[in-house]
Amino acid sequence: MLIFSFLIDRRLAHSVKPFRSKKMSVISERFAYYRFADLHRGVEAFVERRIRKDMFDSRNHESLESIIHGNTRNLQARMINKSGSQLCAISHDQKEAFSSSRYWSFLSADRSTAGIIRLSLDHAGPNLEVAMSSDDLLAPSVAEILDLATELSVYRNGFLQIGGQEHIPDDYEYGGHSNGLSVMFKRPPSVNEEDIIFDPAIRRVLERNVVSFLKNHKTLGELGLPLQRGVLLYGPPGTGKSFTSQFLYTQLQPITMITVTGKGLGEVRSVCAIARMLQPAILLLEDVDLIFASREINLYSSALGEMLDELDAFKRDDCVMFLMTTNAIERLEQAIKDRPGRVSQCVYLGPPNCELRVRYLERFLRDRICDQLSIAHVAKMTEGASQAFLEELVYRAVQIAAEQCDMDANEVSLADKHFEEAVAEMTQHATDATGAIIGFGG
Repeated sequence: MLIFSFLIDRRLAHSVKPFRSKKMSVISERFAYYRFADLHRGVEAFVERRIRKDMFDSRNHESLESIIHGNTRNLQARMINKSGSQLCAISHDQKEAFSSSRYWSFLSADRSTAGIIRLSLDHAGPNLEVAMSSDDLLAPSVAEILDLATELSVYRNGFLQIGGQEHIPDDYEYGGHSNGLSVMFKRPPSVNEEDIIFDPAIRRVLERNVVSFLKNHKTLGELGLPLQRGVLLYGPPGTGKSFTSQFLYTQLQPITMITVTGKGLGEVRSVCAIARMLQPAILLLEDVDLIFASREINLYSSALGEMLDELDAFKRDDCVMFLMTTNAIERLEQAIKDRPGRVSQCVYLGPPNCELRVRYLERFLRDRICDQLSIAHVAKMTEGASQAFLEELVYRAVQIAAEQCDMDANEVSLADKHFEEAVAEMTQHATDATGAIIGFGG
């Protein structure tokens, strides 16, 4: 009884009787660190469909194959040891602890086969080991686990950011890091109808090519339309490209949106694989001109080549929307921006016209005292201003008004003169270059 309780090979052999564990074949596969929580979910769902025999945690440096085949005589290596746990994010505001080394044993529903699974985590990332009494069921069992891990992924319908080299947190018992990409949750944006101001023509284009397309992708796929699409938002800085992307995400809930930053832009193939896994998904590539510049000036030609390959490699039923933004469309490689099928729609987001400037100013001035202010007058004198400039202009005018009433918040009342002084101050050194920086082209 003592040996059975403390020797892991004996416990596993006992749990799969009448099958002989030493006759089982084993498959072992490594994964990126970010897949650990998904794999736990996949294994649990897989075992729940069978007859569970045993489940326990034990940290062992020997492989599952060595353990069940009795290839080690080291008594210490055969002992059932205490296993640590890893705290993983499962949403932007939730974490869950998963055992860093867990064993499951089970029988098939008809009791014709037995299996053992170990999922462990070390400095090289998650390791999934599967042993089955039937060789014919080994590969299909692994495939089923991975399908369930994808279906039940903690990242599905999340607002995600993919960046540089991932790092295992300090509380992980082995420490260190693993090569690859980090997948992190971000707090989902909430951009409502009243928060966004669009030119009606632009709204119609975005509604058809992004919102309606993704909401109705199943029907459109049945009609023979390819489901991978690219939409490019371009225009000067401060005209709402990022804000528009957040609005589209809010309109499409539930859906996965993946924002790619830093090193992630240079790992196109891996990023696209994650998007395929979580489809339907929006892949947001901001400032793509930084890495997908035309061949003549591109310092990242390998990333450009990967991007072109990936845009062409998607299957017709892969529902992934490439939503790209740039402040400098003239820098983009022609093969990306000028070939339908890679980019299906280009949308120019420029400085708002006078009517839209009035609406932006009204929104920015909500809850402020404006008894002596003509919003129409301010809109006329800000021809060529971006949304970002208008927002900063309101802040500057409030500061000027506050200074003139000795910083008494209850006495601040905005007037035309405060905006006239603010415009003069913000644009007094404006050139073509500095005007672009502050978002004023007038």
